Amino acid sequence: MKRRLGGSDSPRFKKWEERARLGGVAPTLVGGSKRHGGADLGPTRAKKAWGELGVDAMGVANDEADMVDPGRDLGDLKTGPKLTVDQAKLIQGFPDDWNFVGGGKTARYRQVGNAFPPPVAEAVGESIREALSRTGPVWEDPSPDFEPEDDPSLVAAELPLQETVPTLEDDAENSARALLS
Repeated sequence: MKRRLGGSDSPRFKKWEERARLGGVAPTLVGGSKRHGGADLGPTRAKKAWGELGVDAMGVANDEADMVDPGRDLGDLKTGPKLTVDQAKLIQGFPDDWNFVGGGKTARYRQVGNAFPPPVAEAVGESIREALSRTGPVWEDPSPDFEPEDDPSLVAAELPLQETVPTLEDDAENSARALLS
C-alpha cells in the first residue's frame, strides 16, 4: 500500500495508515456474485469494516500497471484506496508468486475471494493428520445414555408417503385448476 499511495511521506499514505492502525481485524473476503454485479469486498457490514480500516470496499482496483483512473483506484483522503487482486491474494494467504489467471480483474478477484485460504487449509489438514495418527486409549462417551432419537427436537418430522408419482399431466391439470379458481 505504501508504494501505491506514494511512499511513506505522502499525505495519502499517512492518512490511510492512521485509519488502518485504528481498525480491527479485516473481514473475510468474498468472491462476489455474477447475479449481483461486479466484485466488491462483501455485504454492507463487511464493507463498513473495510472502511474502518481505510479501504474503499465498493469495488476492486485495477492492477497497478493497468490503472487508468487513480482517483477511482486510490481513492482520496476520505474514502481510501480500493484493494487490487494481488493485495486481496496476499490477505487470503496466497504466496506473492501465486498467479490467478483467466478473465479480467473481476474474474480473478472472484477466484481469490471464493478460494479456501491456504493458511486455513493447512490448519485443517494438520488437524486431520493429527487426528488420524493419534494413538492411545479410546475415550469413553461422556453421556452414553443420551441418544438423539430421544430428543424430539432433533428428530425430523415424519411426512406422509406419496402413493403415486405426479406426472406432467397432473401438474398441468393442477395449474389449470388454480388459474380458473
